[in-house]
Amino acid sequence: MEKKIFIKFFFIRDSIIKSSYNVLGFLDNQSQKTILICAHYDHLGYEINKRNRKIIYNGADDNASGVAALLELALFFKNNEYLEKNNFLFIAFSSEEKGMLGSKYFMQNPIIDTSKMNFVVNIDMIGRMEKDMPLTIEGLGSSKVLFDYFKMLDFDKFNLRLKKRINGPSDHSSFTEKFIPALHFWTGKHNDYHKFSDDPHKISYKRELKIILFLEKVLMELDLLDKVKFTK
Repeated sequence: MEKKIFIKFFFIRDSIIKSSYNVLGFLDNQSQKTILICAHYDHLGYEINKRNRKIIYNGADDNASGVAALLELALFFKNNEYLEKNNFLFIAFSSEEKGMLGSKYFMQNPIIDTSKMNFVVNIDMIGRMEKDMPLTIEGLGSSKVLFDYFKMLDFDKFNLRLKKRINGPSDHSSFTEKFIPALHFWTGKHNDYHKFSDDPHKISYKRELKIILFLEKVLMELDLLDKVKFTK
């Protein structure tokens, strides 16, 4: 009998080694548990078009909107007069668009004991909330405590869409894979996703501000809870 044999192989035609950097800031409240807040700061770079002109992917929503929220939250927790029960680790990840390489590297080389990581808030694309659109919170299946909190949350500024899916194409997945509760906040895809047209003038600035204020409120309340456990 004739047999067919299939051989899977790959080759590298060209390779370039590049360095990228995660940027971290630690707010030390002398606690044994730490809340991590993260957003990736990389995007798709640029391309040379048919006219030999450089076209830049600005990435206003993906993910300058998330980085703006990260910086505002860092400023809020640094400057408020309340001593939180958690430390806060603010992380701007690189190379998310290349397969979440920055967050994967961080989890392979953590700067704090992973057992002291309470939970993670990942912010990726929160700048395009149109009228009546919800803020989606994914990853709620990673913690029953967090799911119950958001399910019971009384909030009327905008709608919330709660999703239990714990894995997805953003940096929170690098944490849930290691059994650390992690949430992903975003306002969804749009026609400018991963295109040259993801520009700053299309950001819904007033609605993004509402989301940032919402995150401040939520984090202040979640800070009061005992350490959050991962739900397997």
